[in-house]
Amino acid sequence: MDTPTRIHGMEELLEAEGFRVRGRRADCAHCEGESRLTVSFNERFAFCHRCQWRTSLQRLAKLQSRSIPARKVGRASIRKASFRQWLRTTYSQMADQERRLARRATWARTGLDFYPDHEAGWSALASWYDRERSFQLFFEAAQDKLGRHALYRSWRRANG
Repeated sequence: MDTPTRIHGMEELLEAEGFRVRGRRADCAHCEGESRLTVSFNERFAFCHRCQWRTSLQRLAKLQSRSIPARKVGRASIRKASFRQWLRTTYSQMADQERRLARRATWARTGLDFYPDHEAGWSALASWYDRERSFQLFFEAAQDKLGRHALYRSWRRANG
């Protein structure tokens, strides 16, 4: 079985496909006529503004039986896997904290019925009411797509 040849970027793939590349634009090999430089591209995608042809680095490399270096592919999936691990861990920790604080608040309410001046009971209730809304917001965000995206953005800012 032939091993796929390695590539260095979108420019190389476009040239191999018959496009004439100049800078960050190219003449489309699929368009008819005299249009010039209708294809714009970056490291990951190419798009012809005339015939609407489009492709990705992965699709074009696969079409040409070439492989993409690991440094160009997989960064996002590695980050997403790290984020998912962080989310699972944080979700578990938040659930444990919520359960403990809620249990203490329940005990505090019962204790305050008998000892209304007990400072530890009031402190436990204050801790619960102080954190209750942050628990709700985190769990709501973690359970829907837009919320997870917002959590991912803040996680990315914190973790580079």
